[in-house]
Amino acid sequence: MENRLPLLTVSDFIAISNQVLDSAFMQLAIEGEVASFTVNQGKYVFFDLKDAMGTVNCFMTVYNLRQPIENGMRIVVQATPKVTRWGKFSLTVRSYRPIGEGSIGRSFELLRQKLTHEGLFDPARKRPVPEIPRSIGVISSTQAAGYKDFIKIVDDRWRGIDIQVAHVRVQGDGATDHIIRALAHFNVQLPDVVVILRGGGSADDLSVFNDELLVRSIAASRVPVMTGIGHEVDTTLSDLAADIRAATPSDAARRIVP
Repeated sequence: MENRLPLLTVSDFIAISNQVLDSAFMQLAIEGEVASFTVNQGKYVFFDLKDAMGTVNCFMTVYNLRQPIENGMRIVVQATPKVTRWGKFSLTVRSYRPIGEGSIGRSFELLRQKLTHEGLFDPARKRPVPEIPRSIGVISSTQAAGYKDFIKIVDDRWRGIDIQVAHVRVQGDGATDHIIRALAHFNVQLPDVVVILRGGGSADDLSVFNDELLVRSIAASRVPVMTGIGHEVDTTLSDLAADIRAATPSDAARRIVP
């Protein structure tokens, strides 16, 4: 008897294809150059990710557009492959980050210009930190050397200050959301000051602190925010939005207690 192939509807075929893609890949990290970048209806972002040998279509929502990107930039996307109901293969982008000094620098400058125009970095918005704070909210990785330096200097200078610590990731995927949630927590607890700490790192590592939602959260904080991020020569957009920028985590400790 002749073998009969399974007969599928188009919708069934698309659903099965996506099941196969989900089980095979789930989520991928893919590097490439941005092309054909567009924002549709102020809600949806479409672009191509390409290299010398191929191109793949990408889709994400405007909510996920947290660092500016434009044609020609190199980025890494965290994405899920999918066949759309129109039979088009696409990547649904969950997050991304610019890579390479040129792309990171360009993204930084585009967002800096936008937020400067909105007044987020205006010196008139800056608030002072109490001379002797009774309580400090610290947002950092507790495993980092910069955090340990900060705690040691504060304890050596002024024992008895109430230090509340939110342990967060300070680099890699999801780090910005961890920091934003920690800042929201301290905006309920209301310490006298919140300090965001991270030791040195590459421009790629520090790009976490150039995330638009994080920068806006710092600017909107009910509690004064001090940053001690990277080395003295490093400046992030989070530094510009903070009430006080310290050069390093150790400098933050020296500035926050007499």
